[in-house]
Amino acid sequence: MTRNEPPGCLAFFLRLFRLMPAVPPPTTPAPIAVPDLAILAPSAQATSPVEPVAQPSAERIANLAACQVQPNFMSSDEREFFRTLTQAVEGRYVILSKVGLGSLFDVPRVDGETDWKTRGQFSQKHVDFLLCAPTDLKPVLERVEKVPFAG
Repeated sequence: MTRNEPPGCLAFFLRLFRLMPAVPPPTTPAPIAVPDLAILAPSAQATSPVEPVAQPSAERIANLAACQVQPNFMSSDEREFFRTLTQAVEGRYVILSKVGLGSLFDVPRVDGETDWKTRGQFSQKHVDFLLCAPTDLKPVLERVEKVPFAG
């Protein structure tokens, strides 16, 4: 990673666990590199029965090229809760943030087919924080009926 590139997710986790020194964020976020989308479309001379892929507009390519990492991945309330949760679990769990429910749950097959209607009800939603076992990152899911008030 050069000084001009934004840090990746590995650097974030290394800094989170204090395994890498913190560095100040860059003054201006660098745009995300986008591959040349023209090479992804089939050529006009292709003899395949597949319909040709429509070329993205210049405006869409410019929008993709201008994408930047959000400066605030979490809201201030989420960051505060993350700090509190980190202290509460005392290293017993790994905390993952913004995990998609489509990645977390699988829908049983019905007559050998995926029940897309049921999956669609939650596949685009996420949980803010997920506790996982530190050894295998298996999610720790328990139903909490009543949480005592700590006062």
